[in-house]
Amino acid sequence: MREIHRVLTPGGVFLFDTINRTWCSRAVMIWALEQVLRVVPRGTHDWHDFITPAEMTGYLGGAGFTPLGRMGGLALRGRRRDGGIRVRPTRDLSCTYLGAARR
Repeated sequence: MREIHRVLTPGGVFLFDTINRTWCSRAVMIWALEQVLRVVPRGTHDWHDFITPAEMTGYLGGAGFTPLGRMGGLALRGRRRDGGIRVRPTRDLSCTYLGAARR
């Protein structure tokens, strides 16, 4: 996070989306997407590498970023005809979430 802060232009915006470390994310991102639907290859995700919103807030602050607004979540809506997944915005951060911060 500090390296991103270092190379980002002053006043620049860092956008992120990541996966929360919850049982919900484990069920959806690993069990459903990797093992059942096979949208992504098995072994793509490691639940221990997922980051909670509180951890992300700490990393951002520790690197000198100022959060912009509230983090938002993404909820699975189903599959597209091409095999990809469809998502919708939500306030629920229990699976995946995204946000922005300014340098």
